Amino acid sequence: MDKIFFKKIFLCVASIVCLCAGFLFGCSTNNTQNNLMTYVSEYRQNLFIAKTEKFLATYTTGKREIDYIMDGQKTTLTDFGVLTVSFFGNENFKQFCLTVNEDKFEGELELNPYDGTFVFDTQHKTGDNSSIKLFMKDLNQQIELQCVSSFWTVNYHDALNIFADKYKTQLNNNFSKNLLDAEIYIKIVSKTKTIDNIYWYVLCVCKSGDMYACLIDPNTKEILQT
Repeated sequence: MDKIFFKKIFLCVASIVCLCAGFLFGCSTNNTQNNLMTYVSEYRQNLFIAKTEKFLATYTTGKREIDYIMDGQKTTLTDFGVLTVSFFGNENFKQFCLTVNEDKFEGELELNPYDGTFVFDTQHKTGDNSSIKLFMKDLNQQIELQCVSSFWTVNYHDALNIFADKYKTQLNNNFSKNLLDAEIYIKIVSKTKTIDNIYWYVLCVCKSGDMYACLIDPNTKEILQT
């Protein structure tokens, strides 16, 4: 695993200041700790992908904080559905129409200054079996996005379990009065813009300032970097 890539992912996620159900932790007092999903400030549930000669389109949905601040404390969550379009050339075709099942969203994509992609948030979460179609108006081209995450062995709950097992001691050390003084992010990341390699990225931000993170292979369950 490229250590530089992992560091870039860690720093990128940490700079954006804008586990499976029933998995429990014990402590020295034999008290049962709360379900870690309670402390998740963002999770990405699925990933849809389509690629043409001119662009790559992805659509990912889940829930995240309304006030997206990495301060170690989870706040109220809201649904999101983020369409991301990466152009292979210098063209930037912003006019689009996205169809998610029976719902249509159209307008102009916005530039993401962090990576140069173009994005739009439907503010909706959808299931793996949804029909996702993207029509790029300037290109007069329509594509259908496929849910690649539905074929993975590891879902976001599993990724949280794997992370929690790896950092069980560290997480227990951040419990106070049976509450975790931290928040957790479960993301989907790729090493390349062409989405050739995809991983689960789980990050825990503690109020103490400590951070724990790892990349997880979505098929083998292997922890690739700690």
